[in-house]
Amino acid sequence: MRMANALEMQWEQISQHRKESPWFRRLLQGPRGALDNYEFTLVRVEDKYDTPRHNHNFDQVRIMLDGSFDFGGQVQEAGTVGYFPAGTYYTQSARGASVTLLLQIGAACRQGYVDFTQVRGAASELALKGEFEDGLYRFEDENGDVQVVDGYEAVFKQAAGFAPVNPEPRFEGPVIVNTEAVEPRASADGGAIRFFGTFNEYGLTLTQRLGRTGEDMTLRPKSGQKALLYVQSGRLDSDGAGELTEGIAIELDAGETVTGQVAADLAVYQIDLPAFDEAAPAAV
Repeated sequence: MRMANALEMQWEQISQHRKESPWFRRLLQGPRGALDNYEFTLVRVEDKYDTPRHNHNFDQVRIMLDGSFDFGGQVQEAGTVGYFPAGTYYTQSARGASVTLLLQIGAACRQGYVDFTQVRGAASELALKGEFEDGLYRFEDENGDVQVVDGYEAVFKQAAGFAPVNPEPRFEGPVIVNTEAVEPRASADGGAIRFFGTFNEYGLTLTQRLGRTGEDMTLRPKSGQKALLYVQSGRLDSDGAGELTEGIAIELDAGETVTGQVAADLAVYQIDLPAFDEAAPAAV
């Protein structure tokens, strides 16, 4: 079990590969070099942030905690959960200030994931040979010709040593879940659960656990998988992890549990991470 408290962290900027960089609180990171490497972060946009139409070779989960965000005419409002599949194209345009709980993780295309530390270092190296502007990277090649590539693709190649290959889109656009339309169902582990979906063959699953004051609850991953938890509101007085309140993030390994009593009405987002077959090596 690993834990982080967002409220004890400073906001920081990660990279210069986008013109207006958001601010981040890095909560938890996965194992570098593994297919399921990830970054679990809070992202704050203060006012302006726009990107060109682009896609990625990794999956993303975006949980809008505050404000709203426009993804090419598809607006994600506060309280909704979004799945942004690898390969699917989208644009970004801020609609004022917002805070998002963001997971970026290696996808079914099995190319792994380049973490923020690698991104920052690669962007700094590339800035010595070219420039980032409007989400793109411009540089002169060995023949003196100007080349223009997506900023993230340039950073990924610099960090990983190979160019990312974005897969064919499985979905035409991001999947935004109106969470309030999903009825909570009683859970055998206490409290209730909202099921938002399982999104790939490796088991990436999005849910929300809800508990009323005085109820006993157990938080656990799906069988054979890891899980990331984020306390949205309320309090759980747990046996092993202490007092869990707003802003606490937890990584649970397969088979680990957190058990306790709800001290104030509780809402916890849970993301069960994909369980990759390691027969093929990670690409990063």
